Amino acid sequence: TTLFRSRDYMLKAVGYLIDVYRGDIEPEKNFLKLALFVSFFPQIVAGPIERAGNMLEQFDNPKPIDFDRFRNGFLQVLWGYFLKLVVAERLAIFVNVVFDTDQTIRGAVAFVAIVFYTFEIYADFAGYSHIAIGIARILGIDVMKNFESPYLARSIAEFWRRWHVSLSSWFRDYLYIPLGGNRKGTFRKYLNILIVFTVSGLWHGADFTFLAWGLIHGIYQVIGSIVTPVRDKITKTFNIGRASFSHRIVKTAGTFILVAYAWVFFRADDIMQALRIIENSFAFTPWKFVDGSMYQFGLTRGNFLLGALGILLIIIVDLVNSRGIVIREKILCQGLWLRWIIMIVGILVTVVCGIWGPGYDVSDFIYKQF
Repeated sequence: TTLFRSRDYMLKAVGYLIDVYRGDIEPEKNFLKLALFVSFFPQIVAGPIERAGNMLEQFDNPKPIDFDRFRNGFLQVLWGYFLKLVVAERLAIFVNVVFDTDQTIRGAVAFVAIVFYTFEIYADFAGYSHIAIGIARILGIDVMKNFESPYLARSIAEFWRRWHVSLSSWFRDYLYIPLGGNRKGTFRKYLNILIVFTVSGLWHGADFTFLAWGLIHGIYQVIGSIVTPVRDKITKTFNIGRASFSHRIVKTAGTFILVAYAWVFFRADDIMQALRIIENSFAFTPWKFVDGSMYQFGLTRGNFLLGALGILLIIIVDLVNSRGIVIREKILCQGLWLRWIIMIVGILVTVVCGIWGPGYDVSDFIYKQF
């Protein structure tokens, strides 16, 4: 059932047909190999959405399954489960309670719920992607990365080059560029952007909330492109160093806020709920950070702080990754005893601190429904 509900399955199949039609790849004559590509089980629930040109070649010449690939893949799978069970599921408790009682939630609590959901969906989806990529690596198949530290982006356009990379690149190659991309004038470029993000929103679900979320991101990009000359002039006039730390921080923080408030529409049950939560988040109630209010929405003080520490760890890991450092590869370079300590601690933390859903049934991944 999951196989035929999966939109990723559909996009992989459509991408293959388009690639063959364009002459980018030769038609695959082996039906079993083609079936393996479109139904490769680690990816079937929520991607990454691979291309036939990459996967079919690997099926012809799979990499040998060795202990190094197994360890590397295992560490990536472990990180994925940590993100899902320890971080995403914990944040989800707070987010769900706040969104279910949105009419009475104001100020700092509503704002924290927005930030928590921003990291919940990242930890949930990136967690699944890490699990899928790690399992594929263990099986001797290299699958494309799906996230490149997206919340460190300095613009909405850059965010979409880092978030759900496989889907973003699919829409670029099979929709935006065939529509004309930026080759047919400025107005057509903006129209194409809006079309692509409208389709992206509808791809996630036939609901006005998803449509609004997609359109908001499209409008973000159009406005960003329109005001670029103004920003460039201001930067030049005031001699602002684009590479300076302060300038990068401001751009990253601004992009994060825009993305976080757009996610409200993605999570909300309807447009009015989304607007209420956004409006309520602007109420000035800083005392709620210290008067214990945060611990009345499903999470005890300890669990709330553990969720916040999980967010901090995600940020640290993304900062390290943005510098080209892959932590699991650094771990594998350590001595045997240190490697085992790190893996055992990681397993214990995930098992002991993981939240497994109501009745200890593993909760579904958010993107499984899309």
